[in-house]
Amino acid sequence: MRAPTGRRRIRRTLLGASLGALASLLAIGLPTTAGASTATRALERTVDHFQRVVVQTAPVRDDGSLVALVGVQSGVASGRVLVLGYRGTGWITLARLAVSEFPIIPATPVQIADVTGVGRPDFLVLVAAADNTPGVVVGQVAGRWELIPNAGPFPTSRYMARQPHFVGDRLVSQYDSCTPNCAAGSVTPIDWTFDPSRGEFTAPNPPGWVAPAGALNHRAS
Repeated sequence: MRAPTGRRRIRRTLLGASLGALASLLAIGLPTTAGASTATRALERTVDHFQRVVVQTAPVRDDGSLVALVGVQSGVASGRVLVLGYRGTGWITLARLAVSEFPIIPATPVQIADVTGVGRPDFLVLVAAADNTPGVVVGQVAGRWELIPNAGPFPTSRYMARQPHFVGDRLVSQYDSCTPNCAAGSVTPIDWTFDPSRGEFTAPNPPGWVAPAGALNHRAS
């Protein structure tokens, strides 16, 4: 019996981590499916043909079907997020989304929740910046998989900073006042709300923050 290749061992490590994370899905209303083992084996065979996979989820229920997310690194500070859909006999690519400014952090669990409030899974993929850990939220807007932007109190961006995470069905990040400096500044949680009419996350200004001109909240008191 041949020992698994290094690439296959990495795939199994990533998949094992994502399977462990699936236990939390029951608590947030995104149940697994009885056929998950068959879909998981098919997903492993599919992903084994991809190059430079750095993060991966197990199959997740999505409106009667299954989806999974795979992150691949394409350059020093760039990558792609692939959303895959299961069609009973195999997995197909539903979306290819570019992550072009920061590298995806390898072997980091992808968080899954319904933070858009539409009853569909949303994924949080973490990336590496100079002084913090931003992320991108992958979800469905008007039936299309996208990197969902965030606006107000900051200029619109597809990168969510700082240290974003899912808390139940909420998207939370951190605001650092950077006064007197970012290492010693006060940190305030920011709760984001998905606005379906705008197709983006919005939040109030954190204490003491004056939004720049052009930001959604630049006139907020």
